[in-house]
Amino acid sequence: CAGNRSISALPPEQALRSGRWVKWIGGASNQDLAAIEDLAGIYALAGVHCLDLAADPAVVAAARRGIAWAELQRGAPFGSHRPWLMVSLSDGVDPHFRKAWFDPSRCPAACPRPCERVCPAQAIGVSATGQCGVLSERCYGCGRCLPACPLGLITERQQQLPAEAVANLLTQLQPDAVELHTRLGRGAAFAERLQLLQAS
Repeated sequence: CAGNRSISALPPEQALRSGRWVKWIGGASNQDLAAIEDLAGIYALAGVHCLDLAADPAVVAAARRGIAWAELQRGAPFGSHRPWLMVSLSDGVDPHFRKAWFDPSRCPAACPRPCERVCPAQAIGVSATGQCGVLSERCYGCGRCLPACPLGLITERQQQLPAEAVANLLTQLQPDAVELHTRLGRGAAFAERLQLLQAS
């Protein structure tokens, strides 16, 4: 894309309409915030039309920092050529949407807690209510803690955004576009989630 000026010079909407749209997929889960920031900046500078990310405040903030860095490198704001910031949602169970989980009562007291040390989001620890374990609001599903646990106690759990949370999340994230993951046989769930998106 960076080497093809006729593609990268098109604003995102025009590129999409002409069938020449280039999207970088950052994924919906298993993400590293520092890498997301770096890659979002590099791909924005290269001229992609869209950055597709998890619908997670920390991930979106990292991508926005990357875009801001790219603007500094260009020496001017992107204007109409700024890449769209797209977030991914799902209408049901989806392997792309998961978080770590474990029962802290099964952890031995003498465990050196390597899971806590490898977590880039600092999502393993003690919450404000005194509960120990994975802090769901911080976990973005990078998966680093799973192999780090010497007893294999950490697993992945599917995360589905409740219908009532869609509007608030989109208001918080302010994306330019939304990608909706679905599967065959989920027509009713897709229509319901699409209606929520349109209302938001």
